[in-house]
Amino acid sequence: MANIDSIEAQNKFWTVSIQVKDEDENGKIKKTKETHLVDAVNATDCEKKLHEYMDGTMAEWELLEVKQSKIIVVY
Repeated sequence: MANIDSIEAQNKFWTVSIQVKDEDENGKIKKTKETHLVDAVNATDCEKKLHEYMDGTMAEWELLEVKQSKIIVVY
């Protein structure tokens, strides 16, 4: 096997969909959907990690969906 860097979930990977609201240069609110991949024990832990990460941003955001991913490793 080749020497490839990979990330294996310590727990499980979760996909989290959020909607981010930003104001453009004309003052119009722009909504963008983002998908985040989170390594967490369960859905509650996943939401906690997401809040910790997103609280450091200036954007207004809303959690749309959390579900367990079938991904087991990232290369």
